[in-house]
Parts: sequence; structure tokens; C-alpha cells
Amino acid sequence: MMTLLDVYIQEVTKRLPAKMRADIGLELRSTIEDMLPEDYTEEELLAVLAKLGDPMKLANEYHEGPSSLIGPIYYELYLSTIRMIMPIVLAVILLTFVATSFLRYNGTDLFSFMVGLLGEGIWMALGTGIHVLFWVTLVFVIVERAGVSPHLMRSNAKEWSPEELKEIEPIPKKKAISKAEVFATLVWTAIWGALYFSAIDLIGIYTPREGGGLELVTSIFSKEVLLTFWPVIMLIIAAEIALSIIKWVSGQWTMQLALFNSFYNVLYTVLFIIILTTPTLFEPTFVSYMTNVFADSTSTTVDQFFTWILASAIITLLVVAIISTLDGFRKARL
Repeated sequence: MMTLLDVYIQEVTKRLPAKMRADIGLELRSTIEDMLPEDYTEEELLAVLAKLGDPMKLANEYHEGPSSLIGPIYYELYLSTIRMIMPIVLAVILLTFVATSFLRYNGTDLFSFMVGLLGEGIWMALGTGIHVLFWVTLVFVIVERAGVSPHLMRSNAKEWSPEELKEIEPIPKKKAISKAEVFATLVWTAIWGALYFSAIDLIGIYTPREGGGLELVTSIFSKEVLLTFWPVIMLIIAAEIALSIIKWVSGQWTMQLALFNSFYNVLYTVLFIIILTTPTLFEPTFVSYMTNVFADSTSTTVDQFFTWILASAIITLLVVAIISTLDGFRKARL
């Protein structure tokens, strides 16, 4: 069982970068013990902790570096989020770009192709990095200004008292949100986002090309439809990233987080159903190709095939959204 001294040190160190926590924890423990008699009472410990003050403010004194746009309470978390999201997004975007480029490569002038690939890749990486930095910063600014209470700060503005340490309870394991969970969500966001924006050049019907390689015969999805819903997809991606950041900031499931999670589930489900039910979603040449494929079939028509595909996708969306929503509220009530 943790003592009040342990809890106080934990409240300070968990607001610090991981590399600083062990050393600062030992230093703080030594400082507090030096201020106490050998056989101290709880009242004497509370008096010393009151003299040291609010763990949140004490942790701020250990922070190094500026934090003007993003407040000191969120600054290290903000940097950690950037460090986690940036390589994920860059890796997925660049791998998708390289795969798409090689699929389009016709086998001629390899040097020019590689130079062009390198130049486009650098430009794409810079643009993607700027977008990631902008959106993550915007989310943190909004989260901080909205007063979202993370697991690493107190939710009220009253003067801190050591008695509050007695009210702090460890987060139940089933209620906690791990970094791995947030990481996996961000990886998935980067993957499906990259696939959507590369669908025109990547997802389709391929045939062998003379001299080796594959040639894209037809895209599956209509370019016009995908471009029309581009702002919608950006909204879903922004909401998903915001949800991931809020999960990490919160550190555990709460009713507020469960409500935001349910709002996100409704948002992406409705928007994707609208996209999936768009009559011109599929490229006409792909529809013609599939019509020829099913021309000799006596059991299934091309219309039945498309109906089955869309129905399966919609049912999957609904089931995943319902499970995610119910699971969020279940964990929030633990």
C-alpha cells in the first residue's frame, strides 16, 4: 500500500518526462525525509508536504524549455504526442506513396524515376509533417482552453491541501488507457487515411505489364466521389486524432470521454454510410469489368455482388460502433 509520501512523489513525477522521473523522485524523497524527524507522524508529514506545496506547481519548477502556446501541464505530453504521431504518419504516407509509385513505374529510365521519387517523397514528408504539427497543436490548444482535466492535473482551481492525497486512488487496470492502445489507434488512423487518399492510384484491378510489373487497369472507386468527400474524411481523421489525444491526456475512461467516444462513433458511422451509399461511388469502368466477370454466373448477379459488399460494410460499421460505444461506457462505470 502506498504511503502519503509515495503518493505525493508520484503526483509530482508523473507530470515530468519519463527520463527525469526516477532521479527527481529520489531527490524529492531525500529532501522530504531530511525535513522530517526520524519517527515522524502523519501530521508532521502533512505539514512538510503543505510547505512544499501543490505537486502540480512543484513539477512545473522541474520543467525545462518554453511552453507558452501549450501550457506547462500539457507541454511534455504535447511533445510526446508529436514524437509518437509524426513517425507513424510519415511512415504510412511514404510507404503508400512508394508502393503507388512503383506500381506505376513502366520500367524505363530508372535513374530519373528514383530522383523524381526522392524529390516527391521529401516534399510529401515536409507537407505531412506541417499538417501533423498543425493539427496536433490545434487539438492541444483546444483541449487545454476547454479545461479538459487530464490524469496529470487537478480538475479544480482551489488551493491545494495535502489532505487531497488521501483521496487519490490508483486507476483500475480495466479502466486505464494504455499508451499502446493510443498508439494502435493512431497507426490505424494513418493507414486508412493514407489508403483513402491513395485509393485512386492504389486500389483497383491490375494486370501484368509487358516487361514485368503490374498495370492499373481501372480504379475501384470514382475519383470525383473521393475528392467530393475529402473534407468529410479530414473531419473524421481530425476527430479520431482528437479522441486519441484526449484518451492519452485523460489516462482513464470517464463518462465525458465515453460521451465523446460515442459522438465520434456516430459521426464516422453516419458519414461513412453516406459515402458508401453514394450511387456513383464505384468507377464506371470497374462496374463494367465486374459485369463481365459475373456475365456467365447463374447464382449471383453483379447487382447482388455490390449489394452484398455494401451491406457487409455498413453492418460492420454499425457493429464496431455499437461495441466501441458500449465498451466505453462500461469502462467509465468501473
